[in-house]
Amino acid sequence: MEVGKTSQEYHEATSLALLNGDDMEEIGLEENDVVKISSGQSSVVVRCQKGWIDPGQVFMPLGPWANHLVAWTTSGTGMPSYKGIDVDISATEEKPTSFEDLFVDRESMSAALADMPRLEAPPEVPEGDQADQLTLGNVVCPFCGCLCDDIELLLKDGKIADAIVGCELSRSRFMNWNKDRVKPAVRKNGKLVEVELEEALDRAAEILKNADYPLIYGMSTTDVDAQRKAVELGEVLGATVDNTTSVCHGPTTIAAQDTGVSKLTLGEVRNRADLVIYWGCNPSEAHVRHVTRYATTPQGMYTEKGREDRAVIHVDVRETKTAKANQRWHFTYQLADKLIKVKPGQDYELFSALRARLRGHEVGDVAGVSAREIDSLLNKMKSCKFGVIFFGLGLTMSSGRHMNIDCVLRLVRDLNEHTKFTILPMRGHYNVAGANHVMLWLTGYPYAVNLSRGYPVYNPGEFSAVDVLGRQECDAALVIASDPAAHFPAQSAEHLSRIPTVVMDPKVSMTALMAEVVLPTAIAGIESDGTAYRMDGVPIRMRKVVDSEFEPDSAILEKLIERVKN
Repeated sequence: MEVGKTSQEYHEATSLALLNGDDMEEIGLEENDVVKISSGQSSVVVRCQKGWIDPGQVFMPLGPWANHLVAWTTSGTGMPSYKGIDVDISATEEKPTSFEDLFVDRESMSAALADMPRLEAPPEVPEGDQADQLTLGNVVCPFCGCLCDDIELLLKDGKIADAIVGCELSRSRFMNWNKDRVKPAVRKNGKLVEVELEEALDRAAEILKNADYPLIYGMSTTDVDAQRKAVELGEVLGATVDNTTSVCHGPTTIAAQDTGVSKLTLGEVRNRADLVIYWGCNPSEAHVRHVTRYATTPQGMYTEKGREDRAVIHVDVRETKTAKANQRWHFTYQLADKLIKVKPGQDYELFSALRARLRGHEVGDVAGVSAREIDSLLNKMKSCKFGVIFFGLGLTMSSGRHMNIDCVLRLVRDLNEHTKFTILPMRGHYNVAGANHVMLWLTGYPYAVNLSRGYPVYNPGEFSAVDVLGRQECDAALVIASDPAAHFPAQSAEHLSRIPTVVMDPKVSMTALMAEVVLPTAIAGIESDGTAYRMDGVPIRMRKVVDSEFEPDSAILEKLIERVKN
C-alpha cells in the first residue's frame, strides 16, 4: 500500500477474490483463473484464489474493484453495506477489469496516470561510513491506531535507511515514505499540469469559495493541528465536514451515544486483562503489534507470565491468520486459543443469545454456534478477572451496523454485574480517533457535521460523505489525507470526478488522479511533528525525523483559510 495506489502491487492485491476450494471445483476454476462477479450494482472481472473461506462465501479486499459491487446507500448510518452482499460468480473468458476500466472516463484516467506531476524517484541511500549514520529511538509509527512509539530508525545522509523493531506495515511506511510523491498541480484543458504552490492554492481557494455546498472529508492520516484547521475552514465556508469514521467505526459512535461504553486504555489491557476476545477483526494482518505490545503476550502488573496468564478467543465468519498457526522468523505460534465461527451477518443474534443466557434463559444453537459453545464462552467471560473485547469492521460493515455494536455494548454492561469487563474498537487509521476528538471539541459532534447554518448540525446518513456524494448534493470537495475514490462505493466516488475536487496528500492517490487541484504536503510523523490519538484515546506526540520541501497540512490549510476569507 505504501508503494502507491497506482502501483502494480496495489492493483494485484485488490483485484482478487478468495473462494472456497470446493466452490472453485464446482464452478470449474483453477488457481488464478478469471471470474466474473456480479451484484445488483455492477460487475467486475478479477482473478480468483483459494482462501480460508466457507462454502458459499467470497472475500475481496476493500478497494476499487470490490467497491463497484457495493451500493452507496447507508440506511441512515453513513456506512454502506460493504459486507454480506449477494453476488453471482461464474467463470468467464472476458479480460480482467483494468484499473482504468473502473472509471466512467477511462481515457481521462489513463492520461492522468501518465501525466500526474510526480517528484523524481529518490536516489538510493548511500552506504556511507559510521559518521554518516544517525540512529533515532522511540519514534512513533504513523500507520495504524496502535501508534507504536518504540520504533528505531537508521538515518543516512538525512534519509531513512532502515526501520527497526516495528512490524512489516510500519517498515513499509517508513521505507517507502518518499515514493510516488506528488507535485503541486492544477487541471488545465483537461490535463493535470505542474504549477507553483501559490497558483495551486489560489485555484483551490477559488473553487471552495465559489461553491454553494462544499464537502470537507478525510483528516484521519494527519495530525491534530491540521484537523483543527480543517474544521475552521469548514466554518468559514459553511461546509459539510466528515472524517473517515463514517466508513469505519461510525456505527460504533452511534451505538456509544445511545448506550454508553465501558472504555479503557491499552496499558490497562497489558497490565490486567486475562481474557482477550478479538471479534470481527484480524489483528495479525491489520494491527500486527497489537498482540505483542498490549493484548496477549506482554507481561503486565497482574499478568506476570504474559501469554500464559491470558485466554485469547477469536470470533469471526472465517478462519484468518489470527486464528491459524503462524510462522514468524524461526518459530510457529498460535495467537488464539479458540476460534468461534459465526454465520455472516448474525453477530447481533449471537450477542443477544449471550445476554439471554447471562440472565438465565435457555438458548439453543444460534448463528452457527452451538448452545454448548455459547455456554463455554459465557462462562469464560463471567469467570475472568478482567476481560476485554476488541472488535473491528466485521461488526460495523455487516448488516445491523450500529445495532450490532449497541448489543455488544449492552452485553459488556451486563457482564460488569459479574466481573470487570471492557470493550474497545480496533481503529484503523493512526489518527482517526483524533479526528473524532477534535470535531467533538470544536462542534460537539464526532463526524458528519454540517456548518452551513452558522452552527453545527449532526446527522449521519445525511451529512456523511458517502451520502452527500451519492445523492450528488455537494458541488465541490476538499479531500485531506484520504482516498475516497479508492474506498467509497463507485457511485459516490464517481461524483468526485464530476465536481471540482481539491486533494491534499503527500502521495499520488486515485482521488488525486481525478482532482482539479493537487496540493502536496509533508507526511505527519515523518516529515513534520504533531499529535495523534491512539485507538484508546491516548494522545501521542509524533516526531519529525527527516526534512521535507513540503509544508505540513496545517500550514496549507491556514493559507487556504486566509485566501477564502479575502
